[in-house]
Amino acid sequence: KGRNLMNYSIGVFNGPGMNKKENNSQKDVIGMLKYMPTKNFLVEGSFLVGTGHALTNSAYGNIKLGEDYSRHRWNVGVEATFSPFYIRGEYIQGYDGGIHSRGGYINMLYTPFKKFDLILNWDYLDKNIHCHKEEQKVYNANGWVTEQHTYTAGAQYWIYKRCRLSAHFVYTRPRVG
Repeated sequence: KGRNLMNYSIGVFNGPGMNKKENNSQKDVIGMLKYMPTKNFLVEGSFLVGTGHALTNSAYGNIKLGEDYSRHRWNVGVEATFSPFYIRGEYIQGYDGGIHSRGGYINMLYTPFKKFDLILNWDYLDKNIHCHKEEQKVYNANGWVTEQHTYTAGAQYWIYKRCRLSAHFVYTRPRVG
């Protein structure tokens, strides 16, 4: 019916990312699986298992400049399109050198008429889920935030296919100890 029911990929990679010079001799294993039971609904997941190389000291744990550290991440997500509604959400977890992090988001779009969208978005990131309130006070005093929520409400009008006029209200709430 013009779509793939399942899509998957797995690979072994070197390098710290696109357009960056190799900085360790380790390889990363990355995989992805997508399942689309209907043309309007998608469930997906991915993982990364590998080694990172610190380009700076970490404010949120014991990773030091120049050190290699274990880097493991995974995510699950869903996407649904039921015109005039579109919704997408994802949950992400990571483990970088002993630091557990997690995050997620939900994006919602409502198109009441052609070329005009109303948007709601919630975004969450916790860079160190084991950070205690006393540690958080030290981080805040140094200008670092470990947990943050961002809420967005807005509207956009599509002038051309890749050109839009948009207005958004964004509220960000960092956790304070």
